[in-house]
Amino acid sequence: MDMDPAVVGLPTTTAITGLLDVGAAAIDILSDLNISPQHDTAILNILLREVKECRSSVHAFYKTLSLIENNQIPFPARAAWISLDTLVATLTDTVLAFTRLSSLCCALDEQSNRTTPEDAAKQFEKRIKALCARLRWHNLSYAMMMTIVNCPGEKDAKNSRDELAHRVARLLTFNVNLSARLRQSRPGSSAAKTTGSGAQTPDSPEITPVNVGLGPAPYSGTLSRLTTPKALSKVILPIELRELRDDFEYYTEMIPSQTGSCEFPTGGVLMGTPYDLASAR
Repeated sequence: MDMDPAVVGLPTTTAITGLLDVGAAAIDILSDLNISPQHDTAILNILLREVKECRSSVHAFYKTLSLIENNQIPFPARAAWISLDTLVATLTDTVLAFTRLSSLCCALDEQSNRTTPEDAAKQFEKRIKALCARLRWHNLSYAMMMTIVNCPGEKDAKNSRDELAHRVARLLTFNVNLSARLRQSRPGSSAAKTTGSGAQTPDSPEITPVNVGLGPAPYSGTLSRLTTPKALSKVILPIELRELRDDFEYYTEMIPSQTGSCEFPTGGVLMGTPYDLASAR
């Protein structure tokens, strides 16, 4: 059943479904454009690789969240090392990045039909490179979160925890849109207290320095609060479905069976609330 486009907020479970489906559709389009890879379309091959890797990381991270919900991760205490702010910020910006990916793939496909894949690749090269860097950024963030809860070596897990915190702080410092979303969604999120400015960096494209000002103390919830069935569906991302343009239809309430074994709701998802967890019991 499709979700109402007027609904405010995107449940995390719905977001993961959409990411997997949008990624699969993008992979199909990019693969078709690279049936006979040539030097002039090398940038499309790079984008294809980044999409595959990011989609794979989202899928693997979803399975990790499933283990957390079912109290099956090898080091349960480490779930408290990852804040809900981190989860929300990373998934939200990934959904927004995949929305751009969907629009870009449509534009590439249309342009290649009018001219050639080579011409399309040249025309959109700047956008492709920026999106590749953005996907690569989030791919690494997912890898760090999985290292934190799964890695046998505590030193490596702590290093990933510290680096992840630095990356999220940096993301919220420089990304105006994302920082504003979290601030408006929940005033106590870490976005509300993030400050700073600086130059745009190669691995964090399409973001603008911003001083978002001081706010309340950071939201203290962590993934340790997701240890009951369907708890993840209570976490609402600050995204409206109407924002999802070309990929709106991929974000539905039903979860494809191949995505994993976690329990997901088929209805009655808690909508229009901040991403503070409502009771999952």
